Amino acid sequence: MKNKYLIFITLMIMALMAASVSSSYAILKGNSVSNKNQTITTGSVKLNINENFENIDKGLGVLNDVTAIMGEEYYEFSVSNTGDADVNYKLYLLNEAPEDYKGKIIPNEYIRVGLEVNNKEIGPISLSLSKNIIDNNKLNANEIVHYKLRVWFDEKKKNELRTMTDYKSFLKLKVEAEQDI
Repeated sequence: MKNKYLIFITLMIMALMAASVSSSYAILKGNSVSNKNQTITTGSVKLNINENFENIDKGLGVLNDVTAIMGEEYYEFSVSNTGDADVNYKLYLLNEAPEDYKGKIIPNEYIRVGLEVNNKEIGPISLSLSKNIIDNNKLNANEIVHYKLRVWFDEKKKNELRTMTDYKSFLKLKVEAEQDI
């Protein structure tokens, strides 16, 4: 019965990087393990992105918000500013298919997000109502922000989701940052 309520994501793309309103992507696909450190430098801004995940590609379930927020499955990452300047940044969760994908995409209105920021829960967040922005903040020089991201499908829309057996989601994180003046 539980299989009726699961929509499988065949490809989950997650990425995080940016400086000066530009972005770069890293790919998370399949059953993966990562302890990646990446650095983006532009002028006085130096952002370090540290990803730490293990076997995150388990498919998303249709859950109620309380169960989803309390779940043990999450994507963990951190962003640190090791540059000399403070930055203002926006963290996006995008649902965009690769160029070569010709199938149907699950609309953002069905996707819910829970984000733990430095051990403080933010959410649940409706991806469509937030216009894909899941965090918007200032990162001071020599500051680090730790994230745990949980994603699920809205239980209130489970009847509609049952009809979307051939739909997929392609999720990726994106950060846009600019120097705080």
